[in-house]
Order: sequence, then structure tokens, then C-alpha cells
Amino acid sequence: MALTDAMVKALKPQGGLRQSRAGGNGLLVDVTPAGVKSWVFRYRLNGKREKLVIERHFEISLKEARSERDKYAAMVRQGKSPFMEKKLARAGFSTDPTVKEFAERYYAEQVERNWKDPKHIRRYLDNEIIPAFGTIQLGQVTPLDVQKLVYRKRDNGQVAAAIQLRGTIKRMFDYAIETRLVTANPAGMVATRYIGKARKRSRVLKPEEIRKYLRTIYGSNIRKQFKLALHIILLTLVRKSELFFVRWEHVNFENGEWLIPAENAKTAGHLFWFKSQEFPVQR
Repeated sequence: MALTDAMVKALKPQGGLRQSRAGGNGLLVDVTPAGVKSWVFRYRLNGKREKLVIERHFEISLKEARSERDKYAAMVRQGKSPFMEKKLARAGFSTDPTVKEFAERYYAEQVERNWKDPKHIRRYLDNEIIPAFGTIQLGQVTPLDVQKLVYRKRDNGQVAAAIQLRGTIKRMFDYAIETRLVTANPAGMVATRYIGKARKRSRVLKPEEIRKYLRTIYGSNIRKQFKLALHIILLTLVRKSELFFVRWEHVNFENGEWLIPAENAKTAGHLFWFKSQEFPVQR
């Protein structure tokens, strides 16, 4: 027998037990032991059962509930989770964000919280991903979009950077899948074996190349502190950020030691030794 408004109105808990009646195509009336009635939509998405409370306390009719069910069923057919869509809307997030909108969310919720040094991810987002397809809806990004962006960097000879860029996009879309905003990862369909293999940084500068490097920087019109910084980087092979964050308390001229704390290093901290007499202290 088809559910009617009169049947819904007459439905009450019996013997202190929860009661429910099916309204067709996943819609049902749920009545708690306390007598609270709710419209509920049950559905299956990606092989998993989910349910969404459409309305509590019966502020909408059976006809309106069925209309809401049809709207949510259409979302399920599109691969979207009505439960997550409603949850995101309550939290103030867009349920159909652009790549830029979701990239900012991903950076705030995952990268800043879990990465010790997220600068390179921020750089890929700002310089590569957002300019390429930041205005596109997240679910509209295709494997060809990702492939085009990654292959362009590969074809410019930046194989290692291309692999890292692909990894950044993949991790971002992994989180989009976790938050039920998309059902497929376009970067996962761009195989790293076709991007190439990152070469190890094993090249050694020849003496004439070192001389050319030093003559060029000291013969240029850049500021003196930049010339010295470039010279120190050549001597120690530290990263630019490690040199940028050095402080006087990190350097012990008596023992000829320069300590780079772990918080300023990409991995672990470093300790360099030098002949202190070659570095007169000028603070």
C-alpha cells in the first residue's frame, strides 16, 4: 500500500520501539521512541550505504519530501554524496568548489597542519595549479588537463619538478575524494613512468666553471650581501632558506662551527666546520 499523508500522521512508536515506513525509492518515515518524526533518504553510493535526514519534525509534506528525495537521488546519480554535500554546506564550504577554492581548503586543512616545510607546495599551487585551472570546477578537471600541465614542465627539462607537481595534484585530489567532492583522481591517471626519472644531482663543477661563477657575481652590480651569500652557498652547498634563517647564535667562531637547526632544515639539522681565523667577526 502506497504511503499517504494520513498514514504518516497516524504513525506512532509502538512498545517504546523505533518505527519506520517506506515512502518509495529510498524515502522513509522514521519515528523515534520519543515520537519525533523525520523524513529520511537512504541510498547507496560507490557500494556503500548512506542516509540523509531530509527534515525533522515534519515541516514538509509527503509530496515535498518526495521532491527532495528526487533532488538528492539525482545527486547520487552524478556520483555525489547528499550527506556530505549537506554537511559541507552547514560548515560553510562550497559543495561544488573551483580548483582554487578547494586548493586553499586543502592547504589550510592538510598541508599547513602536516607538512614541516610546505613552501614548495604553496609554490606549486600559486605558480602552476591555480593559474592553469583555478577557475574550473573541481569535478571538471580531467586527466588531460593534468597531463598537459605536467608534460609542459617535463618537456622544459624539469623532470623532477614535473613529478613533484603531479604528486601535489594527486594528493590534493585524494583529499577531495576523501571529502566526497569528487569520485575520481585525474592525476592518478597520469603515470609517472611516462614523465621520466629524476636524475640525481651528481654533477661536479669544473674549476673553470667555479672561476666564471665567482667572477660573474663579484663583477656584477648586485648588493654586496647577495654576492657573499652566493659565495657561501657555493662553499657549503646549503639551501637558500637555510642560509636565510641563519642567526649569530647558530655560529660558534671559537670552535669553527655553524649549526643549522632542524626547524630551518629540510630534513635533519646540519653542522658545518670552518677555520675560524678565515672569518673575522663583523656583527
